[in-house]
Amino acid sequence: MVASWLAERRPPAKRGPEPWIVMQTRLTHLAITCEALSDEPSEDSGGGFIPYAPHVRGRRTREARDSVTSIFMMCAVGCQQTLTHLDLTGLGPIVLPALVCLDLPVLQLLRLGLERPSGAWADAHSEPWHKNTLSLLGGCFPTLTGLDIGYANVRGGVSFEEVETLATCCEGLRHLDLSMVMTYRDFSPSLVSLSKQAPNLTSLAIHGLNLQTHALETFARGCA
Repeated sequence: MVASWLAERRPPAKRGPEPWIVMQTRLTHLAITCEALSDEPSEDSGGGFIPYAPHVRGRRTREARDSVTSIFMMCAVGCQQTLTHLDLTGLGPIVLPALVCLDLPVLQLLRLGLERPSGAWADAHSEPWHKNTLSLLGGCFPTLTGLDIGYANVRGGVSFEEVETLATCCEGLRHLDLSMVMTYRDFSPSLVSLSKQAPNLTSLAIHGLNLQTHALETFARGCA
């Protein structure tokens, strides 16, 4: 695979590994997060994870984004058919265009939420997620059983309709984190929807959102 659109903007002498280098592996778990992309030396975390720590602090935002996208594609393309757990915590919209182009037929857990980036990463995260991102993820990865986009900066917030679309697309959904990403603070309509569309849900994180009593009762009955 040759990522020509990256190669044109990314001279190899200045910005690390070539974007067309693909790691042919059978990984099931892959994590590339803000913590891994810090100035601290990386350590082998075991369990099939590949931490990678290029020194991106002080570079222009575009260079940092290109570097992250290249690293992600280099690691993910070769294990598309086996990848079940993907952790991209804190990378936000940087890797989204590349992510939705991948064929991940057995992906179960996807983490795209936001931690607390600093330095160069704070600049990289200034661009919000595109609206309807949740619906896009549900349509691209219907095998998901767990999705974390908690604290992500979604343009306009996540609508009630998007939550319903996600639950409809991902019929096996069991774990969901929507902390502080909704358009409205009252999460009651989505909770009622999840009780009908996601009866297998076992964990739900909605920090910063409000609920009405009737919605809680409906949810308890639907996901009992």
